[in-house]
Amino acid sequence: MDSCFSGGMGDNPFDGMNAVLSKGLTILSATRPEETALEIAGHGVFTTLLCSALNGCAADLLGHITPGSIYALQDGRFLGGHGSGDVLFE
Repeated sequence: MDSCFSGGMGDNPFDGMNAVLSKGLTILSATRPEETALEIAGHGVFTTLLCSALNGCAADLLGHITPGSIYALQDGRFLGGHGSGDVLFE
């Protein structure tokens, strides 16, 4: 999800301590719940990087793309490898 404050998408509105996610569901969000998303030339930076990942930049030697490989690519390109580690929930 590439929008401001998207990091709270899986939050339980009745319990701020636990996320509400189905087994096997992964949420990739552009921001933490209190942050705004970035745009460059009218496009979300997160979406641009996500499309790049899905077009093969995050693929392993067999061509498989996983949420972890997408996160690793996003972390390395956007955050210079110094990400917070709390953008990917699974």
